[in-house]
Amino acid sequence: MPFSVYRLSTPAYGGDLSGQGSRLYGGRWNERGTPALYTATSVSLALLEVLVHVGDYADLPKEYTVTKIEVLREIETTIPDFPISKEASQKIGQKLLQDPTCLGFWVPSVVVPSERNLVLNPSCAEYRDLVNVKETFVQVVDGRLGR
Repeated sequence: MPFSVYRLSTPAYGGDLSGQGSRLYGGRWNERGTPALYTATSVSLALLEVLVHVGDYADLPKEYTVTKIEVLREIETTIPDFPISKEASQKIGQKLLQDPTCLGFWVPSVVVPSERNLVLNPSCAEYRDLVNVKETFVQVVDGRLGR
């Protein structure tokens, strides 16, 4: 059964499903050199996940591009609890991301622990057939968030 997840980015990367940003810089669930596409179950959770990484709120963008992503197959793999360290998270994620049959895996949100994010695997053999851009749109960031 198809479902949707969301990704926020700068306009230049709207609609990009390649996972190249995380390949270049690494992330909570992947090491540098391994592509991964980090998504959230709602636009608001995606915004919170991005905002926690803004170092100086004076640099907060006035808007982001939201990519609504349709996933055409259920994702059954779930990481139920957050590992103690980033290194432990990366070890778990690396193993899953190197499996060409793994389309993705659900992980707990650090920002809102009762919610989940989905890490998609661009290296999955079926990725291009099962993961599609449904739409992109602009999300204005309320300036009060930077206060």
